[in-house]
Amino acid sequence: MTEWDRPCSSLQLSPSWDTIDKGSTVSVVIDVLVHSHDKLLGVTVPEGRQVKVVGAIDKQAQGCRRLTMFEVIFESAQAGVTLLLTDATVVVAHGLKPTTDLFRCVELCAGMACSSDGLSASGFTHVCTVEWRAPLVDLHRSCRPGIPVIHGDISCPSSIKEVLKVVDPPFTMMAGFSCQPYSTGGAQGGSCDERSSTVPATVVACHLCQCPLLILECVTQARTNQFVRSCLQVLSTQLGYHLSEVSLKLEDNWCARRFRWWVVASHPSLGPMHLPVWPKHPSLTIRDIMPFVSSWSPEVLTELQLTAHEGRQFTLDGSSLRKYLMQMDGKLPTSLHSYGSQADACSCGCRGSFSDHVLRQRGIYAQLVQVPNASGHAAFRHLHPCGLAILNALLPPATWMTENRPSLRLCLSAVGQMASPMQSVWVGSCIMQQLHSILDLAPVDPVDNLAKLKKALFACAQDMFPNVPVIPTELGWTTLTYADGTTVRVQVNASTTAIELFQAEFALTKEAPAEQWVDVSTGLPLDFYSLVAGLHIRLQRTSHESTGVAGDPHQVSALLFLCLWTLGMLVTMCQCLLL
Repeated sequence: MTEWDRPCSSLQLSPSWDTIDKGSTVSVVIDVLVHSHDKLLGVTVPEGRQVKVVGAIDKQAQGCRRLTMFEVIFESAQAGVTLLLTDATVVVAHGLKPTTDLFRCVELCAGMACSSDGLSASGFTHVCTVEWRAPLVDLHRSCRPGIPVIHGDISCPSSIKEVLKVVDPPFTMMAGFSCQPYSTGGAQGGSCDERSSTVPATVVACHLCQCPLLILECVTQARTNQFVRSCLQVLSTQLGYHLSEVSLKLEDNWCARRFRWWVVASHPSLGPMHLPVWPKHPSLTIRDIMPFVSSWSPEVLTELQLTAHEGRQFTLDGSSLRKYLMQMDGKLPTSLHSYGSQADACSCGCRGSFSDHVLRQRGIYAQLVQVPNASGHAAFRHLHPCGLAILNALLPPATWMTENRPSLRLCLSAVGQMASPMQSVWVGSCIMQQLHSILDLAPVDPVDNLAKLKKALFACAQDMFPNVPVIPTELGWTTLTYADGTTVRVQVNASTTAIELFQAEFALTKEAPAEQWVDVSTGLPLDFYSLVAGLHIRLQRTSHESTGVAGDPHQVSALLFLCLWTLGMLVTMCQCLLL
């Protein structure tokens, strides 16, 4: 293939009835027409194949039109498909459920489920996790003891069956599918990489669970991969889902680089989910969040310090370890799942150590800090996972700083593969904004939720690094609607007043706006010293009679603003001359 990989030709939402063997175990979604005490008649979904299911149906499923059946036995495909229920069969009924069930989230391919942190901050409730690497399952349990986690492979319907034993549908499904087949740092084998199976497996899982929303995340290289695109197209062409997508750079809002592609597949009844690009504030550097490198106990330092073997592998190209030193005044390079294990086997068990050939070919992606050494020789260590977490906009679990902490190398790999909560809070909030609008619930503002997460991150950073300044004042917002209907959002300090906002407007346009400034929520004109953070202000045209200064003393016209601003400038100039 001359283009990036090849389409998927094997993804099927129902078994290939004409080719499978009698006695095979299958899982299928069925729309039921009628049932008796020992059989039901219906059609398979989505292809509409006539089907008869033989066996007693649980009374709780009777009366529900759509059913998912796990582990039924294929009998024949003559005169329609015949399936047999067994003791191992699980039948899940998709009945009429409350709207709030949409706000529950199950995360697949989860690692330690960092994406769900951001989704939870946007209003979703994390109710279950699926992860196939045992060490990451244990890490999840230690960090999120209240969230059930299923140890299983999502390519096996039995794992999805276990999810539906824990959580009744409908629910939202989140999956950060394997990035190694597509990423620059991976092999870029695309569909030839066995880990690419997570994409079709996620689509099938969404269908079996009849999820109204599917949220996907991966590296941006997956966006143009034909295998990935063809799998997602099945959701659209066969199930009618709307596909929306956005690519977000973490460095646009935080101090680390992490460029990720997000996709939302939404049920036809919900319509497409609009995913705008988020507001950008790219000025933060590592030093703004981590002004110094923390000291840790000797036990922690021993666990994180580079071994002699790592030192040799990191310098196979003849370079110095200093080239991996973290640059405090820049952005943190993209963290990888291999952090803490590039010279050895991965802590999660996904691979053995990289060969010398691979390391020379692909290079080392690492960030180190120097450790004081009484011998005078330079020593280096990996970042502590708590520091790596906060730099990637993740609130670190408290257990990572206790004596009963999990493996710090495993924690590094978990942070390295995560989707940043700062990105998932934006995507989740954009979804919530539209769901709340559809369902006539209280409005949701994605910008506000993003600001709340930033505030929590800065508070955590202040606890970890006491020299971190208070949260920047960039997080306040004011909405301005001009007389011609144009609306803009302006960042302001919490203490910004109406006169200061007018001064900024005048400095930007070099023209004094000839409108009165009115608080939309109250309908009243603003005082000179009204605080504007959080307000929606309408610039309202005034009549000739109302533009003078003899009206209501609380009204702030453009002329009064301009006079006051000019007076302030004159006073400042006089003070400078006196000095």
